[in-house]
Amino acid sequence: MPNSKHVFALLLCLALFSLSTIAGATEPRGINTNEQNKRSAISCFGAQRATPLPVLSPDSATEVTSGFEFGTFTLFCFENRKQNHTYTAESLFSASAAATDTAAATGSAIKQVSALPPVPWVNNVKVERFIKFFESDGRWYFKKWLERTGAYEERIKKVLREEGLPEGLFYIALIESGLSPTTRSRADAVGMWQFIKPTAKRYGLRVDWWIDERKDPEKSTRAAGRFFKRLYTRYGSWYMAMAGYNGGEGRIRRSIKKYGTANYWVLSKNRRALRRETRNYVPKYLAASLIAKNPEEHGFKDLDYKKNTGYDTARISTPTDLRVIARATGVSVWVIKRLNPELLRMYTPPNYPLYEIKLPNGTANRFWANFTRIPPSQRVTFVEHRLKPGETVSALAYRYGTPVKPILSLNNLKNPRRIRAGTIIMVPVRSSYRGTKRKGRT
Repeated sequence: MPNSKHVFALLLCLALFSLSTIAGATEPRGINTNEQNKRSAISCFGAQRATPLPVLSPDSATEVTSGFEFGTFTLFCFENRKQNHTYTAESLFSASAAATDTAAATGSAIKQVSALPPVPWVNNVKVERFIKFFESDGRWYFKKWLERTGAYEERIKKVLREEGLPEGLFYIALIESGLSPTTRSRADAVGMWQFIKPTAKRYGLRVDWWIDERKDPEKSTRAAGRFFKRLYTRYGSWYMAMAGYNGGEGRIRRSIKKYGTANYWVLSKNRRALRRETRNYVPKYLAASLIAKNPEEHGFKDLDYKKNTGYDTARISTPTDLRVIARATGVSVWVIKRLNPELLRMYTPPNYPLYEIKLPNGTANRFWANFTRIPPSQRVTFVEHRLKPGETVSALAYRYGTPVKPILSLNNLKNPRRIRAGTIIMVPVRSSYRGTKRKGRT
């Protein structure tokens, strides 16, 4: 005879299916119960896909108790039997207002939310190992990471909320870069979210000679958010999404196919399924997030948090010297550089009409009052060069010590071979340029 808990789970699954049928929903949805003081938690998930995929439990201690398949809609009910494994949210996700209206009409407490579910928290031996590491051998640099949260935590979490993502993903940036916008790895991954160049461009960041938006905290967070949405949609699990973020989608996809499971904790036990870094990635994340939320409980006291002073923005539609912007704002050029770490040169990028530069908080009005008085010809430090017969862009780049691509980009030149003698070319020069050219090649 079935257990009363199993009967309850079955009824809950059927109720969920009824709501999804009425709504015609196409997005994954699930309900988690958070009963920290009880022996077990019952959870149900449903997913409607072109190819049915099982929605697995967040950790390997979960036992699937029942499953039902209705066409392309698959329901899995499972019971978590470990006391120390709890879930962090109690919510039902639906993709349709009809489902919400139906629930309200029947007096149900279920409500619709637009955000994806929170990241569940699990404690196990690997997590405890990283907690002890951060409290001891890794204490010095983890303290530095925690102190940077004062400057960036609210800024990053605000973007995550706007993107409909759980705030807990903030701690991914914490373990990826220690919240340093300018850090670069040996693999040439850059910024807080450690994007390599192809992935950054894939998710809408501009990376070229002028600007590297991987170093912009807000823009890189939006790109990371788009990446995580894709990964969560593919795997239906935040832990597997994190594994994909760290280990690469291709590697994770092959491991799932080869080993027949999409459960992170199962795959992480197999050295051949995941790289060592990926096997440790989620435990490291969980440990870091736990300590960051309660640093004093783990011995991190008297932290010197960096301040989040905020900033104003100003839209600069044409390339402009940062020193001109600094003078108009009434601050040092290095203050402007520090607020805009994505700018690689001493001027704003060309061909970026919607570029917004960050200014110190409360200075936008002063900036515009002064900036509008400066003639456009005085806002840049580019050199005008009239091409001579037989002179090429490559030779011009050599003479001024500037790569060819920025010259082509600034002048909107697609084919440098078609440039005629007498054409005036704008050449970007370094901040130290004082009118001295290199001698041309003979």
